[in-house]
Amino acid sequence: MLLRSYALRATSLAFAGLSMTACVTSKTFNREMAATRESIATERAERLRADSALGADLAGLRAELRKELGDLRQEYDARIARAENGLQVVMPVTFGFDDAMVRDQDRAGIQRFAEIAQKYYPTATITVEGFADPAGGAEYNRRPSQARAENVKRLLAERGLTGATINAVGLGTARQVVPGAMKDEPGAERNRRVTFVIEHGDLRSGTPAVSAGDRAADATTTRGN
Repeated sequence: MLLRSYALRATSLAFAGLSMTACVTSKTFNREMAATRESIATERAERLRADSALGADLAGLRAELRKELGDLRQEYDARIARAENGLQVVMPVTFGFDDAMVRDQDRAGIQRFAEIAQKYYPTATITVEGFADPAGGAEYNRRPSQARAENVKRLLAERGLTGATINAVGLGTARQVVPGAMKDEPGAERNRRVTFVIEHGDLRSGTPAVSAGDRAADATTTRGN
């Protein structure tokens, strides 16, 4: 009888110990889960704040970029329009007949374009397109158009546009502004020119705010470029 009583007491103590262990384990688990949930909530809130700050930063950049592009239009008579993968910027950079040297009066505009591109499109691909008037054959005209693009490309690099990939392409007599104008004829200089195409994808650039009205006006102005 005494042995049976001891056995019952031992069994009761064992169950009590298991119950206390289970209770402690459950409390620890609940505390750990609560801490995990709090950590996840904190991380989510921080991520949302970071996303909101990034969105505000990009919105500010677009507004600032819109202003600087407007200044480029006003100060240098630039023509800006959307291209398939970015922007097309037509600067009044023209060349003498059979000449690929950049003129002194055009250097300030190229400098300003380089500053804007470096600021907003630091890792973009920028293509400098060179053109020629229709005097001479197709192969002859391609050479000065390529030389013009190469000279402007080199000047962009010298002016601090270092992070972007800059390509130079000679397009000869393609997209004449004044069809058929050559040598010293009126409008021939406008056929001997360069244009810039910015293919962007960099976060700093976002999407420039070029309005539908701007696109229509620029398309009219640059038709044939």
